[in-house]
Amino acid sequence: MGIEPDIEFGNDCLACFVAGRTPKKVWIKFSGIQKSPNFPLAPPPPNGTFVLTQTAQACQWGALAGIWSIGYHANGGGTGIAALQFPFPEGFQFTSVFNCLTAGPNDFINPILHPYILGNAKVAWQ
Repeated sequence: MGIEPDIEFGNDCLACFVAGRTPKKVWIKFSGIQKSPNFPLAPPPPNGTFVLTQTAQACQWGALAGIWSIGYHANGGGTGIAALQFPFPEGFQFTSVFNCLTAGPNDFINPILHPYILGNAKVAWQ
């Protein structure tokens, strides 16, 4: 049986989670992301861990961290993580064709990186 982890649940994202089991917060960890030498004026990438809170859209989570808007979505059309600079639309994203990566933590590879190269992302919840 085991002990139930101390987790706060949010609004149901039924595309990915069993009713009543959608996490209100997820953790995103970016690591190894580097600036491309072709974009010397780009700000440093946001390597590190960020806590994202569920938005009004039940299958989306987001956070603002300085100049970065960080988002995670998990729905029936795939899963993705994005980090975009404000007010400029530069940034990077990691995507997966797999629906609803819910067995966190998961590694995202094959990023679409604009002024940034290399790196990976993980998503986790309790």
